[in-house]
Amino acid sequence: MKVLKIGNKDYVVKFTSKVIRELNVKGITLNTLLADMDQLKLDNLYDTFFFAIRDMNGIKSIDEALEVVDQFYEDSEDNDIEKFFMILLEEYANAMGLGKKFKEVMAQQKKKMK
Repeated sequence: MKVLKIGNKDYVVKFTSKVIRELNVKGITLNTLLADMDQLKLDNLYDTFFFAIRDMNGIKSIDEALEVVDQFYEDSEDNDIEKFFMILLEEYANAMGLGKKFKEVMAQQKKKMK
């Protein structure tokens, strides 16, 4: 679980087992999100964010979640799509007990890019 301060409000990002199951039913997994990140495909990313903030923050629709995303980008010029993807990917991995492995994989990818 991670708390993001967006637009002077705290948003809890939490991947419960229910959320992970709902995402998997839609075909959204860590692997698909990683592939989407490489291609900057955003639909699954935004759906993932909606599911992760919905229950803990009273978000009722994808449109409300997208407003939060827009505010995230407006809050700081350091907030970009890569940072947004990484927050969600890391929290998703942590919820599945894969946080350490995820960090290792990401560190290896960064080394390859240098």
